Amino acid sequence: MSVARLAAVTFRSVLSISLVSGALIGAAPAAAADSGPVASASKACGSFTHTYRYRVSASGGLKCPSALRIVKSFIRSHSTWREHTTDGTVAGTYYTHRNYKGWRCFEGSGGGSCSRGKRTAGYQN
Repeated sequence: MSVARLAAVTFRSVLSISLVSGALIGAAPAAAADSGPVASASKACGSFTHTYRYRVSASGGLKCPSALRIVKSFIRSHSTWREHTTDGTVAGTYYTHRNYKGWRCFEGSGGGSCSRGKRTAGYQN
């Protein structure tokens, strides 16, 4: 292979690599911008003790005092919440309370949540 031919092949290789890497670098911000809305992250609201220590979080625009109030009510006065079961299992059971219209609380192993629309108060023990 002649020196001129070798130089032309090397130049084309370098040019194509730089064009591809430039396209990838230029496409990365556009892809990140088009990824859509990010789900709202939950915020830590504090904790309280009732046999166990419960850590409470809020998401969906719910304020921390409201999240703490609802979860404390559910944990501390569990017997006043009305049980509704869909299939007889713990996973298919939710609870409602007349003082918290529209709210449904769920429980599982190690935690649970109370939700109304997009607002959610989560807890972990």
